[in-house]
Amino acid sequence: PELLARLAPLCGWGLVACGAAARAWRWLADRSLWGDEGALAINLVERSPAALAAPLAHGQVAPIGFLWLEKAAALAFGESEYALRLLPLLASLAALPLFHRLAREVLGRRDALLALALFAVSEPLVYYASELKPYSSDVLVGLLIAWPALLVVQRGASPRRLAALGAAGALGPWFSLPAPFVCGGAGLAVAAALWRRGGAREAVRVAPLAALWLASF
Repeated sequence: PELLARLAPLCGWGLVACGAAARAWRWLADRSLWGDEGALAINLVERSPAALAAPLAHGQVAPIGFLWLEKAAALAFGESEYALRLLPLLASLAALPLFHRLAREVLGRRDALLALALFAVSEPLVYYASELKPYSSDVLVGLLIAWPALLVVQRGASPRRLAALGAAGALGPWFSLPAPFVCGGAGLAVAAALWRRGGAREAVRVAPLAALWLASF
């Protein structure tokens, strides 16, 4: 156990580095845009930031925050595959240490390493790190909502934790289409945990968060 405690952080960062290298390698391969990517790229290149708020052409759907960030990347770095796929790459890289931290909180050091190893080399996660679609940002946003929700469930509803959860849930739908579903699950889990601790009087503290999330949605 003592040796594991010493090696776990090193192994964890090693797995994060391996996952980051796999994602960067796929991005550096610079494969050509394919059908759906090309269709979304046409919207990004041809429209102004304001026009991106309207329904997209060519059967595409993406959250407005993601589109604005992609447009900013295109304006700053050009319209190459590298530039258009930079945001998914950065989102996928940011998700690696966040997943590790969340896994440690839920599973403990040993099992968290196994979970992180699977997360780091998962082919869909590696592939979509270099895909001009919002799937990598979906993963990151889901983790950003789940993390403060988990802290509230396990450690209690301090004002700071509730504020972090409220902010993550309010911003999430602007950058991820599945975020409202994650918010729903997180809200129910937090309400149940607070109910166990203090009954209805404690559980009702979730109501302002739910109202904020609904308004944002």
